[in-house]
Amino acid sequence: MKRIRFNFRFSGMFGQTLMVLLALTIIIGTFFGCFLRNLYEEQYLEKQSDVCFANIKERSLEADKAAASLTAKMESLLQAQDCSRLMVSGKDLLQQQAMNVVQELSSLVDRDEDVMEAYLYLPYSEKVLGSDKSVVNSDNFARQELLRGAGNGYGDEAEPEPSGLQDMQEVESGLFCLDGEGWMIMDYPDSKTLARVILKLNLPELYRKMGLAAEQTTGSGMIYVYDSRGVPVFSDMLAYPGADKLLVSEQERKEDGKEIYRSGGGYILVYQSGRTGWYFIQRMEGIHLDVETPRLVKALATYGLLALVLLALAAVYLIWRIYRPFRALLDSLISQKNPGYALADRASFATEQELLRGIMAGDREQNQRLRDILQSVGASLSEHLFKGLLTGSSWEEGAVRETLEQIESPFPFDGQYRVLALYYRSREHGNDSPVDAELYGLQMIRYSEEYWGASALLQSVDMDGSEKGIVLCMNQAMTEAAWYRELERFEKSLRRRLAERNFDVYAGGSDFAGNLFDLNVLWLQARSDLQQRMEEFDKLRAENPGIQLVSRFLKGGTGNGEQEGNKETHARVEEAKELIRAGYGDSSLSLESVSGKLGLTAPYLSRIFAEHQPPGFLDYLNRYRLEQAKLLLIETGETVGDIGLRVGFNSPQSFIRVFKRYEGETPGQFRTRMKGEEQREDER
Repeated sequence: MKRIRFNFRFSGMFGQTLMVLLALTIIIGTFFGCFLRNLYEEQYLEKQSDVCFANIKERSLEADKAAASLTAKMESLLQAQDCSRLMVSGKDLLQQQAMNVVQELSSLVDRDEDVMEAYLYLPYSEKVLGSDKSVVNSDNFARQELLRGAGNGYGDEAEPEPSGLQDMQEVESGLFCLDGEGWMIMDYPDSKTLARVILKLNLPELYRKMGLAAEQTTGSGMIYVYDSRGVPVFSDMLAYPGADKLLVSEQERKEDGKEIYRSGGGYILVYQSGRTGWYFIQRMEGIHLDVETPRLVKALATYGLLALVLLALAAVYLIWRIYRPFRALLDSLISQKNPGYALADRASFATEQELLRGIMAGDREQNQRLRDILQSVGASLSEHLFKGLLTGSSWEEGAVRETLEQIESPFPFDGQYRVLALYYRSREHGNDSPVDAELYGLQMIRYSEEYWGASALLQSVDMDGSEKGIVLCMNQAMTEAAWYRELERFEKSLRRRLAERNFDVYAGGSDFAGNLFDLNVLWLQARSDLQQRMEEFDKLRAENPGIQLVSRFLKGGTGNGEQEGNKETHARVEEAKELIRAGYGDSSLSLESVSGKLGLTAPYLSRIFAEHQPPGFLDYLNRYRLEQAKLLLIETGETVGDIGLRVGFNSPQSFIRVFKRYEGETPGQFRTRMKGEEQREDER
């Protein structure tokens, strides 16, 4: 038969390949360009902001120096002996008494070019001393707002402030601006103001010293200074920007009193002086890449043409290396799928893509049919698999894993597995039809799925006759006591749910196992527990024929039969505890050995032991062994290892581990602590 060949269009594939490569190049180039721009902008911001902040800090230092100098002079004035006497003088203070201090104020103004006026306010005497050698009453002082908050009077009961001051906002110590004038205030002492020094600053001189004129600043713009309340400091010397010019969108960084905010196309730099509390604000323009249009067009044309040539060569290479093997593969695929496919029939496909889609669509339909078939038999295969595992059929691990994968089972090979054994029988033997029994069994399985569905994966298995098996893969680990309590609740809930049916139902449970190959052992345990519970049920019924046993199990009644059953199980638990107390030193003592001596199954003994002595058998055994070990640690000088073996532990390591888990300390630490307590008792 002639080999079928399909005539691919080289030009079409070349054009598509070239467009894909071109698009990828543009995308990668755009991202790379954005990355470089962001990197360059970040470096620009870091370096340029460092320059601007260094310039701002240099200006701030001039203000800090002036503030430090004035602070020292004010402290010297306040601590002088003449000033101290004036602070406690009464309202009869005379001008002659204050002349020395007035002279000091005048000298301060004459010697310091940063100060224009100086005043000393004495709240106790209600006087204001001025550098102009005046002494006036505080009520006659021109700038009443500067006195607000300095106190009025001295002693336990201060006189109220004048009504004019009561309506003004308090002024605290520090540097601030008021009505375009700069002021510096210091209260003495801090606890209760006896004197306030008020200095009017020479703002033009400070402005000159700080070098804030336009010809003296560096960076992107002027430096604007605000006091701690946000009031412009040099408003008479500098035109401050409006609030709209200082709007910011997001903070870029903040460290050591320096803050950077993004604002429009630039940045706002903010620096706060630690001494004066003033804010220094400067606007720094953002980075702008201005390129001439002719040069940009020329560069794009040159590099664009070079890139296009390289992309064309790459497209040819890709087609040569990938297209030819792909064409041979597709020709072979067409021949295998359609042996009698004529060349003319392929004309119905407009492109190679449509041809491939047709082939893939046929494969998908076939796969879907196989998947539907597998899904329809998946439930049966899953039940068959788990029934074989429960009954002990020979399965290889690889076969089990493969079967689970093929039927897409959610059950893992390793997990928290437990098994339930369910059995139901008619209360009136022989009076119920097989149909009723079958319906009851289906309802029992359906309710079991509802009950356990939220806490475990569940697989029901139809065993012999009226016996059902349920495999549970628990979502979370459970203690034995919690498991058997949950089993009791399930059995009672199942009986309540199906109470209207003329059947009795029983449930038995197994211990825990870690993988699917242990299901046979779990099934035998569950059946043994089921048989034990059925015998107990039948025994109670035979001994108490008048008691409604169904009502007992459904409603949790407290009839005589139940009381006798509780007495019997309690007696069995006490017998088990006696065996533990008698043989705790035997390391082979276990739940299985004790249950064998009592003629009970291990799951049944575990369940009733957990009910009467929670949390369970193993906990009681460990605690009893530890109590005996503690007595030996206190009363004897035996080693820790010998004591552990003596009380029934397999090894010293096991003894130490269990002891620390229960007591919170090692046996050696316990012995040392007890000896210390004995010594302290003897000393007393």
